[in-house]
Order: sequence, then C-alpha cells, then structure tokens
Amino acid sequence: MNTIDNLKDKVLILDFDHTCYDTDDFLFAEIRQPMLNNFKIPVDIWEKSYRNAANIGYSLEQHREEIIKIASSSPCSLSDIQELDKNINFSKYLYPEVITVLKKVKDMGYRIMILSFGQIDWQNKKVFGSGIDKFVDKVEYVTADENKSKADSIREYALGPNEVIFVDNKGSNLDMVISELPYVTTYHINRVPNDAMYFGDDENIRIKYLESRMIAEAKTKFNHKQCSSLEEIIY
Repeated sequence: MNTIDNLKDKVLILDFDHTCYDTDDFLFAEIRQPMLNNFKIPVDIWEKSYRNAANIGYSLEQHREEIIKIASSSPCSLSDIQELDKNINFSKYLYPEVITVLKKVKDMGYRIMILSFGQIDWQNKKVFGSGIDKFVDKVEYVTADENKSKADSIREYALGPNEVIFVDNKGSNLDMVISELPYVTTYHINRVPNDAMYFGDDENIRIKYLESRMIAEAKTKFNHKQCSSLEEIIY
C-alpha cells in the first residue's frame, strides 16, 4: 500500500470551496432558492449576478449590488438580503470524508492549511460554520483586492521545498503554483461525477453542479495528479 512518506516537515494545503465544501449544494439550498423565492429574481439575472459577485469575492451584499447593476433596480433592500443570512445553515456541507482524512493526515505529522479565495467575512462564515477550522492549523484567504496569490501564501506557509501537497479544484490555481513552486505536489480534485461532465443541456445536471462543472471543464496548462476525493491523496 502506498502512503504519504513520513518526512520531517510535511504540509497539506487545501482549497475550501468544491474541494472540502459542497458549495454547489450549499448555493442551491441556502442562497439560490431562497433568493429566487423571496425576491422573485429571474433565474438568468441571478446566475449572471452570482458569477460576477463570485469573481470579486462573494457576499450577499455584493450579490445584491451585482443584481442592481444588471437589472437597473433593486429586488430587495440591504436589510432584506442581510436578513437572509440569519437563516443560512453553513454547517452541513462538508464532503463526507473530509474530517476523517484531516484527522489521519494530522496523525501523520502534517501541518494543514485551508487556503481559499473570497471575501473574508463570507468565507469565515462558511469555513468556521462548517467546523473544519478545528482540524487544521491555519485558515487563510486570498482576496481580489490584494496583490497576493495562492502561490505566495503557500511559499510563506511551507517555508521552502519540504513535502508540500496542494489540492484545488481550479486548474489555474494549480498551474500558477506548480509554475512558481515546482516542488509542490498538486492534486486537481473534481467532485463532479463522470456521467455529469460534458452533459450537454440537461438542466437538472447543470443546476446541481452549477459552478463546479464549469470549473472542472476548464483546461490546465500543466499535468496535475487527479482525484475525486481527499481519500485519494493518502491511498
């Protein structure tokens, strides 16, 4: 059986959304449907405004601003959108193997960092609401308004060419890391089942994997190890 070697200094760095957290399921149940039902937003406007907000760094307030830009009107007040936040369940969307894997990796002597892109307050709600923070050593965010990449964060945390593993679902992040830090072992995780990839125009499949499928279908410049579960990095 192959296992991660027990070296002196070992670091595991994990993306959060679509890597540890079922963000598509979360978005559908906690954001999309409540916003569509409560505020009567057309689906196409909701989806376009979500993408725009996510590219900047998602928050409910930013999503509302993007809807206003597209629709030239406000579907709800600022207090209405903030009230929605009070009913969101952040706690139930970790992928089922995540905590078990983190415990095992920690027992093997790894330092573990969650490294996520996004608006800090919103990401904190998901990360700390999920409870994953209790099983890692550090949580760090890369935001759109700072001149810092995930590669920069990994370089600072890993402190040189030790054994470093980085898992992300977004190929462009992995490409940047491997181009700048060739000693890092990169894993491209894809949580979308094979039979749902490139599935044409099936609307149920599209909505179920609204964001993760689009990201998974993007090409990468470099070769990365492939996985569909965190269990595969310690097989």
